[in-house]
Amino acid sequence: MKLINKILMCVATTAITLSASAQSADRESLGFFDASSYPQLRLPLGPKTYALLEEGNVAIPGNVVYHNASVDGPSMIKQANASNVDLIFNYTNLHEESPIEVERFEPKKRRQIIRIGNVVIKTRPKEVKEGPHHPRPGYACAYLYRDVSFYITVSKPDGTVLYENFVGESGEFNSGWWSVEHLAVDSVQRAASYLTLDNLIRRNNKTLKDLVGASYMMYAKKVTCYYGKKKKRTKGADPYAEMNEAVEKLKKGSALIKINEWDIESFKSVTEGCVDVWEKELKNADLKDKNARINEEIACGLNYNIGVYYLFCKEYDKAAKYFKEVVMLDKRFGDCKYFAENCDKWQLEKMAYEKMMATPEPAPESAPAQ
Repeated sequence: MKLINKILMCVATTAITLSASAQSADRESLGFFDASSYPQLRLPLGPKTYALLEEGNVAIPGNVVYHNASVDGPSMIKQANASNVDLIFNYTNLHEESPIEVERFEPKKRRQIIRIGNVVIKTRPKEVKEGPHHPRPGYACAYLYRDVSFYITVSKPDGTVLYENFVGESGEFNSGWWSVEHLAVDSVQRAASYLTLDNLIRRNNKTLKDLVGASYMMYAKKVTCYYGKKKKRTKGADPYAEMNEAVEKLKKGSALIKINEWDIESFKSVTEGCVDVWEKELKNADLKDKNARINEEIACGLNYNIGVYYLFCKEYDKAAKYFKEVVMLDKRFGDCKYFAENCDKWQLEKMAYEKMMATPEPAPESAPAQ
């Protein structure tokens, strides 16, 4: 029995030693990053400023527009005035109407039982004395019709209208029968509480953000990179020195992207040569030998780094290719699966924008002859 235990211990120790001596990829976080959506209107890429107007005047605290219509995002910055901005959002014809009507039902007999729809009511006797402590017997049903709407235009400072739309919503509500009138009124007002001008403006903001590119394709996503880690017992020069120097460049470049995701030229300048180094290392990969200098894990890290590089360059088709390579090798490696799936979607959005911008803008309609 002792001999068997010694053999098992030797096997376990050998496995641990081999595992520890294998080459590995060390992960390091680059931070959390956002990626703006592409505009659906003919707008340039990059950060833009905007102003909010209500009935032609700059929205100020206390205005319904000021508190509900902001479209702030990674590429949209609100200004306190309408001068020297890229876009102007003007809300006009703001309308909210909520007429209430109350219908009363008074029973004619003592202990009368009536049916109103599916509701069974045991009525009060009419002979109850009226007064402050004895309200008039009967039942009340409150009806409310609510209509809210506004008109929105998105334009350039020169008056060019990029988008305009009338947004409206209405609804009919009733409280059902209550023995006290104010309870019926309270009930119908609660039922209609979601339908307000404030809420309608906020719900429409999602559409506006998508139109001007103020929404997110990726929000506060943690992005990582990978270094090559040599065997513990390896002596001499670091076999991953060149690969890891390229990773240091990627880290410096990522700091620029965190400040401004559209500063791609500066990012490429800082990270020049990185992809060439990683591609050269991948040519030496031996995916079947765990002890190879570029084994499967190191190859995953290299492909992942190249995917991150193209992610920051917003070349999503190329990024998807390298993240898919990682998925084929090890689908649990980092967030390769997330990026492989989403980069394809982001590339389609980018292509739709580029197609729109490449299509000649239709000429404005000429005014009819007098």
